[in-house]
Amino acid sequence: MDTNDLSDQAYELIWQAAKIDDTLKSILGSTCSECENEDEYLKTVMEIIEEIEEETNDYLEEWGLEEMFTVGQYRKHLKKLKLQVKEVIDAQR
Repeated sequence: MDTNDLSDQAYELIWQAAKIDDTLKSILGSTCSECENEDEYLKTVMEIIEEIEEETNDYLEEWGLEEMFTVGQYRKHLKKLKLQVKEVIDAQR
């Protein structure tokens, strides 16, 4: 699947991720190519966010973001993004 195949709401999630950091935007954008449809994409995005939430410190260190965010700050951003993903999922039902 390509990002061009996403609904406007799902595509917007990538741009919301970009407001947090470019790495997260790239991860969410590239994830699309691994998915067969939008439902799978949204489920995978939620899993990625939850994984980063669990390992926030490692993520920040791995991508050189530890000077930009505290773990708490970054998790706050992830929580908001997660709610946005959930809204997109719920809107599709």
